[in-house]
Amino acid sequence: MIVYTLSDELLLSLPDRAVLGALNPHPASNKVTIVTTLPSRESVNVRIFNSTGSLVSNQSLDATEAGIRHLSFDVTDLPAGMYNREVQHSSAKARRLFLVAR
Repeated sequence: MIVYTLSDELLLSLPDRAVLGALNPHPASNKVTIVTTLPSRESVNVRIFNSTGSLVSNQSLDATEAGIRHLSFDVTDLPAGMYNREVQHSSAKARRLFLVAR
């Protein structure tokens, strides 16, 4: 008989590569939370670009544990407008648009 804990079940159901999920809330005003799923322990880099393509935020998170991760970022200093978030792991990179509204 195989016995595993809840964390083992989570690891068994993880994808074989990183997945970029939702951003909440959308539109954002104060804080955004990016949901991502990591297949293994790895570094995560999150970059935010404004509508002209200029980098406005760059944050690196070393040795993030496997599983579903909620990464929160303060956007109160960003003017209202459209932004592009880029989340990069060792196994994937994805970009998605989001809106900051005031």
